[in-house]
Amino acid sequence: KLSQTIDAIKNDSERIAELEAAVNMYRGGLIKLLDAALPKISERDRRVSIYVFAGFSNRAIAIFIDSDPVSVSKIRYNIKQKIKNVGAEGADVLIDALSEK
Repeated sequence: KLSQTIDAIKNDSERIAELEAAVNMYRGGLIKLLDAALPKISERDRRVSIYVFAGFSNRAIAIFIDSDPVSVSKIRYNIKQKIKNVGAEGADVLIDALSEK
């Protein structure tokens, strides 16, 4: 039953949209800032960012994206590098948010 619930959540675009809206509302528009900085970000990177900004641990994120915590850590690192490379406005805010534990 737990696996079914997790599968339902991770594949429910409506719930992800609700989470994104909550992150934007309560975290100063981080997703909007991310979209402006990296308009061509992959869906996986974007989703990982949403989960990180929402406060999920690497372990929890790994469950949602069918991965492992080490891979999630690498994905977070790679997103931060992409943000640094484009030098976008608000890069420091995004990098700090992606660095939160």
